[in-house]
Amino acid sequence: MKTIILAAGKIDYTRLPFGMHQSNATIPVNGKPVISWILDDLIQKGFTSIELVLREENYRLKQLLEKHYSKRIDLTITSLHNPVTIVESLKGAMDAKTVVEEPIQVILGDTLIYNDYGKTLDMMYVAEVRNTSNWCIARTSEKGDLLSLVDKQHLYGEGHKALCGYYCFSSATALSKAIDIAKVEGATELSHILMFYHRIHPLVLKETDRWYDFGHLESFIQSKKTLLRPRYFNSLVIDPLLNTITKHSLKDDKLSDELNWFNLLPDSLKVLTPRLYTNEINDSGKIIITQEFYGYPTLSELFVYGDLGETVWESITDYLFQIHTLFTSYKADFSDANCKEMYVDKTYNRIEALLEQNIFWKTLWYKDSVIINGKSYPSIRLILERLNDSIDGLCQKGNFSIIHGDFCLSNILYDLNNQIVRLIDPRGSFGEKGIYGDPRYDIAKLRHSISGCYDYIVSDLFNVSYQEESFTYNIFQDAKDVSLQKYFDKSLAKKGYQLRDIQLIEGLLFLSMIPYHEDNFERQQMMFIRATEILSEL
Repeated sequence: MKTIILAAGKIDYTRLPFGMHQSNATIPVNGKPVISWILDDLIQKGFTSIELVLREENYRLKQLLEKHYSKRIDLTITSLHNPVTIVESLKGAMDAKTVVEEPIQVILGDTLIYNDYGKTLDMMYVAEVRNTSNWCIARTSEKGDLLSLVDKQHLYGEGHKALCGYYCFSSATALSKAIDIAKVEGATELSHILMFYHRIHPLVLKETDRWYDFGHLESFIQSKKTLLRPRYFNSLVIDPLLNTITKHSLKDDKLSDELNWFNLLPDSLKVLTPRLYTNEINDSGKIIITQEFYGYPTLSELFVYGDLGETVWESITDYLFQIHTLFTSYKADFSDANCKEMYVDKTYNRIEALLEQNIFWKTLWYKDSVIINGKSYPSIRLILERLNDSIDGLCQKGNFSIIHGDFCLSNILYDLNNQIVRLIDPRGSFGEKGIYGDPRYDIAKLRHSISGCYDYIVSDLFNVSYQEESFTYNIFQDAKDVSLQKYFDKSLAKKGYQLRDIQLIEGLLFLSMIPYHEDNFERQQMMFIRATEILSEL
């Protein structure tokens, strides 16, 4: 079945006050934009031929989606110049294809429905709503047959059923005719098209129980809370009334370290973290912690999917360095043993784990060189041999202070309007449990996001292949990133850090994280490539 997703509308800032995105479909929700949630759901349901309608100025989103989904589905993107109404968007989608007599489904780009698609033709999903002024309401007979549609009006009473943004039509030609009639009559709402079509092919209303709407503030907030994506070993539950988040983990040691970090943090710094309400041991002996929940996006989401300018990112960078400086004002004795544990022992333990995962890595390890994008590099084995003294040098100099331990963009919640930061998921150890460690480690974590493209890699926004003993890759990063990388390096130098030390730690970070992504071989390859490029430069 042909599928059309309409995502060419602009954000209505009276409903969604997010000034860093061009449409509802581009707003990030827990790690990926709304449109990716919709596309991933369609792929899961088995639909492989999809036409996506975007505004012409959404060229960056178009580029990212084409590169990210081109290998997975037959994705056609239709770019429209300033469509004013949804009728124009749908007409543009139909005009872009040869209309044949076939079933077709239309989905709004700010709607995610987890119920089945395509099993009932001439059908619309509906759900009960309280505030009718935000929705198109279906009026029905006592039998449930559709009588009329009422657009965004305040209606008294209860039990009103709103259209949810999914429409399945048995006849693409009839739909095309209904669009043309609506256009001629000057109609601006989708409801006019639906009623014209309904007169020829009666539409059935089917109620959904798994609907997520991102087009209105109240439903957006609820949807975001529900669609949390914890790591495979974590479990997260949100209390929507109290705005708390309860977490327990299969990796109890990791959660224990987090809890210890939050408890040991000085009161003057706790304002930068979500408040810790309770912690307990459940019947299975597992730690459970409950913290304050914040709906701010992560800096990773804003970095990869947002539309923030260079000066805004420079301001964010300055603010992060101020927080880092505040952390470093709490000193501790330097520990060469803990540095050795993190920079030497951890690195080689992770390499051993990687070599046991796949013969590919063991073969690559014993080669003397590797080719990446046509350029020859020494193998990681030889690079580490040559950098041995430099790595040992990291363990013989420096200062210890309070650190976060995982100070990357994905663990920094950020309120753009008020420049409020909340730090989540601390490491909780550096060689040994506690809040103290090497502050260079936090700076390297930031750099592996800003310069190393870590957030693009874990969002799978890259292409990589290995053929004839040679890697070829490209990362779909934004043009702003290069200037921001230069600004970041100047900033760390002003803070007294040696760029070479930070790059060395950054390269070791990429190398040591590879075995943790065994379920995604291409992502492992990209991390290996970044480790090779960064470390060989040194």
